[in-house]
Amino acid sequence: MKHQQGIIARETSWIKSLSESKAWLEQQNAELHSWTQELDRARNWLEEQRSTWQHTAEDRGKLTEQQREWSQKLEQAKVWLDQQAVNWRQIAERRDQVIQEQRAWMKSLDQGKNWLEQERNRWHQLAEERSQTIQQQHQKLGSLEQNHAHLEKQRGDWQRPRGASIP
Repeated sequence: MKHQQGIIARETSWIKSLSESKAWLEQQNAELHSWTQELDRARNWLEEQRSTWQHTAEDRGKLTEQQREWSQKLEQAKVWLDQQAVNWRQIAERRDQVIQEQRAWMKSLDQGKNWLEQERNRWHQLAEERSQTIQQQHQKLGSLEQNHAHLEKQRGDWQRPRGASIP
């Protein structure tokens, strides 16, 4: 019996040890289950964060690409504006040159106009002097013609016989 009691005591000790081990395993299992749930929540949170960050990264990538395109357009616009500025400067320089040439031409025309006015005045004065000379010569010619007619009459009178009557 002792032997059976020893076996029973050993079995009881093993059962007690197994019960304690079972309790310990159940506690470990509960802790593992709790950790698994915590890890699942963390994994879900991390998945949400990964998805959020992925969308954010994609959005930022799109924005970066849009900004790059916008930057290129701005650079192209800047180049175009620089070209326009060069063109406008060249046009302004050509216009300034044309204005200077026109001013020189106008000055030349004004000098020509002044010369023409002087010449016109000189010719007008000469024409008036000639007109006066012609009038004086007409008067003298008229006077000479009268004198000539008077002389012709006198000559005719002298050439006529002296006793003839005058009609």
